[in-house]
Amino acid sequence: MSANPWMKFYPADWRSDPMLRMCSIGARGLWMEMLCLMHEADPYGHLVVNKKPPSDMQLGLLTGVDPSTVRTLISELEEAGVFSRNRSGVIYSRRMVEDDKKAQTARKNGKFGGNPNLCKTTGFPPSDNPPDKGGVNGRDNTQKPEARSQKKETPQSPPSGGGGNGGDFFHFWEAYPSRGDATNPKKPAEDKFAQLVKSGVNPAVILAGARAYAEHCRSSGREGTDKVMQAKTFLNQQVYADYSKPRPVPGSGSDQRWRNRITLFRDTGRWEGMWGAEPGQPGCQAPPELLAEILKEGAA
Repeated sequence: MSANPWMKFYPADWRSDPMLRMCSIGARGLWMEMLCLMHEADPYGHLVVNKKPPSDMQLGLLTGVDPSTVRTLISELEEAGVFSRNRSGVIYSRRMVEDDKKAQTARKNGKFGGNPNLCKTTGFPPSDNPPDKGGVNGRDNTQKPEARSQKKETPQSPPSGGGGNGGDFFHFWEAYPSRGDATNPKKPAEDKFAQLVKSGVNPAVILAGARAYAEHCRSSGREGTDKVMQAKTFLNQQVYADYSKPRPVPGSGSDQRWRNRITLFRDTGRWEGMWGAEPGQPGCQAPPELLAEILKEGAA
């Protein structure tokens, strides 16, 4: 829990975030209420009360929103990539967690006299304040209040082996559900991620798809098992495109999309529920001619 009764808030960043602006006023209002709760939480920046994530009913009581509406608004925020979830599914604010890490580093360095030259901030963004130029007459200057800059702080991300977009891939890999084993190779997924972004795919769409897929795996009991597809397959088959849609329709998609789905079914036996009934079952929406063509190829 933060010792400060106040928290940093940048109105310009709030109004310029395109993903947040696409959310309804109700979703944005709930997000502000959630930020206030996360400011008082332990660990800081996480949506927990007494270290436990609140249910929809509890969150509704805390925010004055009907529980059924809470579910709808949280789904809207998650589809827009406004927040992240940790491996346990707990909602957290990326910005608040990053700011808290910087604050902890500053407090730690303060024990050594507060000299910025002693500060080792590898892994965190540089300060917006100018570097120390020394005090007047050999003494430290009086500390000035923090400048409330509107400059958006972008966290330094771990190095990328896939060439560029390391920060975006880091968030994707963090959000992607665990298979519970070591058969989810990172490097091929990272290379494919970089290739997709280079070809013009918006990384926010991939990230939104990964989060929605992770939620699907949690709710269906797949997480932590080999029923979670490898991340490279998720990217190669463009599964993220289906999961990133706010309201996917089982019968929608191009022939190539259906081709990818049917090929995945043929090779792995996997068929996502959001695609409708699986091949061979009543109500299957897959184009019959593609089903016949691709399944015949697998039998040949």
